Amino acid sequence: MMGAFARLVVAALCVYGSSSEDASAFAGEGGDDRGGLREVDYALIAAAAEGDAAMARRVLEAGADARAATEDGETALHTCGISGSADVARLLLAAGADPDARVTAPRGLKMTPLTWFAYGLHEAGARALLDGGATLNLVVDDERGDRLTALDIASRLTEGHELVALFRTRGGKRYEELDNVEREAYTVGGDVAPFE
Repeated sequence: MMGAFARLVVAALCVYGSSSEDASAFAGEGGDDRGGLREVDYALIAAAAEGDAAMARRVLEAGADARAATEDGETALHTCGISGSADVARLLLAAGADPDARVTAPRGLKMTPLTWFAYGLHEAGARALLDGGATLNLVVDDERGDRLTALDIASRLTEGHELVALFRTRGGKRYEELDNVEREAYTVGGDVAPFE
């Protein structure tokens, strides 16, 4: 199921074609009013959110950048965590997506694609990310000012889920289990302040 904007992009690709020259003409050099993203990059982010591998492949072939991010730092690999599609995750990783990209907006909590997949309890997609190089124990923030890992997130949702077992098997730790060296290595930024 494709969103309205993604359908518009597909229609434009049908008109413009998908050769590199035509894709360049369609994609343009600059951004539009979508947070500075080119239309094909926005379409990739939308296709990933919907788990539409065929659409994601098509816009990648038309010149979409798998590393493109919104003004908030959200990439197609992040939004892929909404659908949980392992196929789209593998496609994005093969196209050069950063498995450890972080959301940069203040309320984005420094989330990584893996933590988005953890919130959705998407085991197959999380496995694809780990196989594609995602760092399991990166530390993110939560709304209360605490620090979390992907294992903390999955465990808070349900302790017995297969995703928790996957993370443990791959060496996953809760934040409280990380030693000081690991905490420093896996944490980005300074102090965490709870939302007001």
